[in-house]
Amino acid sequence: MPTPRPFPGGVPRRYRAEVDLTVTAVDRLEPQALGLVRLRGEELHARYGGHGPTPPSERYPDGADHARAGEVPHLDGDVADVSTPGVVLLGRDRSAGTAVAFANLRHVTDGVAEVRCLYVAPPFRGIGISRTLLTEVEREAAALGWAVVRVRVDARQPHATRFYREAGYRPTPPSPLLLEKDVRHR
Repeated sequence: MPTPRPFPGGVPRRYRAEVDLTVTAVDRLEPQALGLVRLRGEELHARYGGHGPTPPSERYPDGADHARAGEVPHLDGDVADVSTPGVVLLGRDRSAGTAVAFANLRHVTDGVAEVRCLYVAPPFRGIGISRTLLTEVEREAAALGWAVVRVRVDARQPHATRFYREAGYRPTPPSPLLLEKDVRHR
């Protein structure tokens, strides 16, 4: 039998987790969500050789990477203003209660929201969690009255661009890295 081919995240296919996924809206300070924010920051920092966001462990050396003076660690490693309307969706394995993914959706302008981040922990990639989470993000946006969902993709992540394009997102001039989708007619 051939050796299983690794998938993004470096976990052999035979070790992919079976997940009974449940997605719920959570508070921005939900500890499991912040744990995934930290994991994502560390992963991006390592992947881009220090050219990504500063990992939370370096930004807050005392370990206090939680809310400070009205701020919350942002999902791309920066700090987000908690006054911005939006929602954090957390994907958990229902049987284990383990957080495996999160998405941060923020209001941008009248009727428009932006996916600030959609992240799946490495051991849980390649089994459809990101598609399920994106579907929930779109439902949540429509329920909140936001007709259009936008996402900014990074030129260094062509797989992310492909993922969103396959989900129906289209480039928005003037930038080919800003994609959007009308979610009203789901």
